[in-house]
Amino acid sequence: MEWSQGDEVVTSSRISKAVRRLMASEEGHEIRKRVLEMGKVVKQSLSEGEDCHLEWDSFVAHITREISSLKNHKIRNFLSKL
Repeated sequence: MEWSQGDEVVTSSRISKAVRRLMASEEGHEIRKRVLEMGKVVKQSLSEGEDCHLEWDSFVAHITREISSLKNHKIRNFLSKL
């Protein structure tokens, strides 16, 4: 199975290696830990009122734009390390 990213084809084997690396490595553990911590902070802030919801929407929009602009670079960089 293959997946196309721009002009590069990424095989299912390569994706599988990347997922295993992320799930079984110290780097993956740290990423999961940070995501859980961020989730707790988000839940707490959203329980504080409407202003927090507006700020959260703004934050999500900003992050979405950043991810879109960095996505291809980060994916290629991560996969090149395999």
